[in-house]
Amino acid sequence: MSTYDQMLASTPTDPAMAVNYPELFALWKKATDDNHLRADASVFDAWDKQVQPLLAASELQFYLSPYHGSLDLAVLDNRAVSRTNHLTKILLYRHGIKAEGDGFNG
Repeated sequence: MSTYDQMLASTPTDPAMAVNYPELFALWKKATDDNHLRADASVFDAWDKQVQPLLAASELQFYLSPYHGSLDLAVLDNRAVSRTNHLTKILLYRHGIKAEGDGFNG
């Protein structure tokens, strides 16, 4: 396991950032470990429906936005890449890592 994975696997110490974190991390891990998620719309949609209610309002807005603003989210692979990348940035933010450019900063 890389240091990056170890950091994300630990729940943030700030109680506000720890809300739903273990569940979100488990879903992120599933998305990054399971290529089937990107190949089957019903599997992805079920995963996506689990993620959304666990996010704060500002996180959800970012999560649902198109990655780099140009991907057609009607295409399953694009949607999966976008949502997985956005969830990664949200988890990093919850650990206090502020992003440059198109990252999530609350």
